[in-house]
Amino acid sequence: MVHLSQLDLGLNQFRGKIPHSLSSCRELKTINLVKNSLNGQIPESFEHHQELTSLSLSKNSFGNILAALGVLQQCNNLTTLVLTNSFHGEEMPTYGIQGFESLEVFIIPNCGLSGSVGLSGSVPLWLRNWEIPESLTQLKSLIFLDVLHEDSTPPEFPFFMKSNQNASGLNRPEFGNLKYLHVLDLSKDYLTGAIPDGLSNMKNLEILDLSFNKLLGAVPSSLIELSFLSRFNIANNGLSGAIPSGGQFSTFPPSSFEGNTGLCGQHLYSCCIASKETETAPMERSRTVPVDLRFGIEVMP
Repeated sequence: MVHLSQLDLGLNQFRGKIPHSLSSCRELKTINLVKNSLNGQIPESFEHHQELTSLSLSKNSFGNILAALGVLQQCNNLTTLVLTNSFHGEEMPTYGIQGFESLEVFIIPNCGLSGSVGLSGSVPLWLRNWEIPESLTQLKSLIFLDVLHEDSTPPEFPFFMKSNQNASGLNRPEFGNLKYLHVLDLSKDYLTGAIPDGLSNMKNLEILDLSFNKLLGAVPSSLIELSFLSRFNIANNGLSGAIPSGGQFSTFPPSSFEGNTGLCGQHLYSCCIASKETETAPMERSRTVPVDLRFGIEVMP
């Protein structure tokens, strides 16, 4: 199979060493061997995989990380390397990690490694300009994506967007294109603007977390159409208005909405209709008085 481009053998019970004959498949771009019982060293013949872009060797019993890095650095197009939970108790090379000129993602947690990793140079200014790429909304068959999950096949591009202090990109109606997505977690991303109504088109969504952002405006009532939504969190934003009622919204706890001083409705204090007396007062004509139903106390706006 010399023209094979992707090889996914993850989550099996394969034992033994990686066969040297694999080097005959020189058009391989993705190799996933995660969660097997493979051992030994990475074959020197891996240097022939010049088309390889993504490699995951997680949760195996490979040894000699020095030799492995020495071989893999010669894969000139390698952009994603995942070594989670392998090479246990070994030491990182004292001379540093050489080569890997195309590497963008290097994941190596839970290995019990010793030694140190040194970083030099300055933090590039483009880091502060990260935002949610519009091209992401074109992945219409996307179900879940998490490059830190050790059991997942490495993606062809990195997806790190946390702590983005200049992001403003939640206002993308194109999010509705992701009809098969099950999990959307954009918490703590400094997002601004309103929650787009188009999220209601994500019919398979089970988890939606927009907490700890700077979102404003109302919670779209169309979100009650997300019948599979089991976890929803918009806490600690600047949202206002009535919380939608009906659908899955009746099952969400108060903690999903706290930290939004302008929100009212179920889970919080009620959005009461102004009394007749209040309606007759010119200055209070449009005012509604929220009441804390737990204690029967008026809550001043």
